[in-house]
Amino acid sequence: MVKTMKMEMDPPPKFPSKQEIQAEFFKAGAKLVNLWKDNLRAGEGADGTHGRPYVNTGEAVGSVQMYPETPGSDEYIIFSDRIQVLIAEVGRAPGTYPPYEPISQWVHEQLGIKKKDPKHYAVVRAIQQSIKDNGLEPFAPMEKAVIDLVEDLEENLGLMLEIEKNK
Repeated sequence: MVKTMKMEMDPPPKFPSKQEIQAEFFKAGAKLVNLWKDNLRAGEGADGTHGRPYVNTGEAVGSVQMYPETPGSDEYIIFSDRIQVLIAEVGRAPGTYPPYEPISQWVHEQLGIKKKDPKHYAVVRAIQQSIKDNGLEPFAPMEKAVIDLVEDLEENLGLMLEIEKNK
């Protein structure tokens, strides 16, 4: 015995136009930029948290960009050109001292220890030594932004997307 089933859809499904797809990807790109920035500010990522808010992040947050910046493209590149954003994403292996000046600036701005204060050098050097000895764990804020965005893309475009974590 053969069973048959008839299915009707009212109205029939409509495949999105190229312009609709481009508009959705532009919106998704803009949302990804904002999610990535929010994750950097909060110190949150796919690999966990930074352990505290990712402080002194104005330069890092401001560096997250989308190209092109206007709708109508088939491809959008979301990027940052700052090393601290890369370190947040993939971490830093132990073994070498990080540069003095960015840490010195952080100590001055976040801890309030003036550069002329004798404690300043000691604090900077202790932080450098800790990073040299232990490295920095990643917390993957961009990866979390992508994961959070996928549901919107699936819903808005009706596409099934997969994220493969490359480690």
